[in-house]
Amino acid sequence: MAKLTWDNPSERLFETGVSRGVLYVQNFDGSYADGVAWNGLVSVTDKHTGGDPVHLYAGGQPYVNIYDFEEFEATIEAYTYPDEFMECEGFYSDAASEDALIVSLQDRKRFGFCYTSIIGNDIEGTDYHYRIHIFYDCVAAPSEKEFQTINDSSEITTFSWDITTYPVDISGYDQSPMVTIDSRKTTRTTMRKIERQLFGTVDDPPRLIDAREIVSFLGSHYLLTDDFDNIVIGGDRILV
Repeated sequence: MAKLTWDNPSERLFETGVSRGVLYVQNFDGSYADGVAWNGLVSVTDKHTGGDPVHLYAGGQPYVNIYDFEEFEATIEAYTYPDEFMECEGFYSDAASEDALIVSLQDRKRFGFCYTSIIGNDIEGTDYHYRIHIFYDCVAAPSEKEFQTINDSSEITTFSWDITTYPVDISGYDQSPMVTIDSRKTTRTTMRKIERQLFGTVDDPPRLIDAREIVSFLGSHYLLTDDFDNIVIGGDRILV
């Protein structure tokens, strides 16, 4: 076994940035509408809640440790949001007024969401690689909106939403509401095929790829390229 070394050239990695946000509003039948660009993203915060250990005792001695159910949540902060996202906050437009009238406190639609973060290193900087993060079956808590008077030091208003999720089926794995695709673990050709699905092309609209489809899609393409270390789901690397 080779001796460990640290901070070797090209191994000084970091992750930064949030870009290429896409919103996919869920239809009433559970399918997702075509994606729309989410401009003005400031940050996306992923967080896991639950999963705390529960200690059980028998006969005055520790017997077994079990863990609470773990859930995935997120916070999205942005300067603006797509018009389509208003229905996810419970705001509906009145078609009779040609969308000039907006009514609040309506049922909130669920949605899917994806964004890209950058993986950089000390050699190539932020041109090294990237990850695509995909959320499924999300529900947004309406945000507070504070508007201030314009003055000589005014700041642009930012909006923030707390996101809860519902896990979806992933073939061969526990349910999960989030998958991450790492460009370091796949070929450029495969990443481009996935991006054409998520972001659309001149001829085809952007669509949210089913998590089971991603596993199947990457697996089949990797069997052709003999590269099997390809996808990260819920933080765990999957070998197919």
